[in-house]
Amino acid sequence: MHLLMILAALGLVWLLRLAWKEPTGNWSQRWQRALFFFLLPPLLLMMTAIAVLCMGPQGAMMGLRTGWLSYWLVFAGVVISLCYCLKLAVEGWQSVQQVRHYPQIRLGNGEWGIGNVSEGRRQEAEGRRQEAEGRRQKAEGRRQKAEPTPNPSLEGNRRQERRGFDLFLPFITGAATSAGNSCSTARLLENSTLFIAQIGFWQPELVVSQGLLNKLQPEHLEAVLTHEEAHNYYRDTFWFFWLGWVRYFSAWLPNTESLWQELLLLREIRADGWAAQRVDPLLLAESLLMVVSASVIGAENFCAAFSCAVPRNRLQERVDALLGEVQYFAPANIWTWSWVILALLPLVAVPFHG
Repeated sequence: MHLLMILAALGLVWLLRLAWKEPTGNWSQRWQRALFFFLLPPLLLMMTAIAVLCMGPQGAMMGLRTGWLSYWLVFAGVVISLCYCLKLAVEGWQSVQQVRHYPQIRLGNGEWGIGNVSEGRRQEAEGRRQEAEGRRQKAEGRRQKAEPTPNPSLEGNRRQERRGFDLFLPFITGAATSAGNSCSTARLLENSTLFIAQIGFWQPELVVSQGLLNKLQPEHLEAVLTHEEAHNYYRDTFWFFWLGWVRYFSAWLPNTESLWQELLLLREIRADGWAAQRVDPLLLAESLLMVVSASVIGAENFCAAFSCAVPRNRLQERVDALLGEVQYFAPANIWTWSWVILALLPLVAVPFHG
């Protein structure tokens, strides 16, 4: 009987994954669909395995005998998946330990420094900051002249919709109660490549390359730092570690990689949207185009990089979302996660085992 349960679960999850199609709809609908098709099949397999292990290799269910073969198959699958989790955790821990050996620098207002900064350099940095602020205000003035007078009620609804996304995925986002100033310090990667990323788990380290600090102007650097602050706000490195584990042990299922790339894209668009409420979206888009041309591909499970490598059409989606008047996300709805109940169905079979 256990073998029949396993085969039924495998057939169901295979059909579920095959039902996924290319993403359509707004960002909220894409989040829901991607997480549904990415998580539900592996969760069904997990609950089926737990049900079989709880029932044990002996006894009968609905008149059919159980045996050791199905029990040991499930046990081996669980052990392999846990080994994947341990492997990813060790790799993440090693990366964090390596990063903590990098020199620490201070960041602020698009400037950086190690130790005490001389008065002359501080004044020079302040001058550049004021100049950049002046350019930003002029650009904002030109844009306001070109745009019609906003409707206060419409703007309020739009802000409410954006705020709704903070609560849209209660346990996936793990949004902090306050953003804080998480990007005030960083680890310096002495490399000419343009690279910036949050690396770690619940409290990641911000890593910035020397090449990026030398290449970007202060206003562009501030925009990039705000994007990375969004990753820390949503605890992306922590939650995507677990999603990455799901990706590894379900790699044999159809469309796993396509769904993973979709989640990575939506993660970056969410961070872009959060940053665009605090800095000029045009600066953020310009920074993205500059940095992505020389991006470094990191371990995406515990590394949230501004230059996250995506196909060219996905990069265009990020730029369009930044520059366009996009209604990002709908208000939070607890029924969004009602499909999780479906994953618990295999546990219903446990009381019928005798």
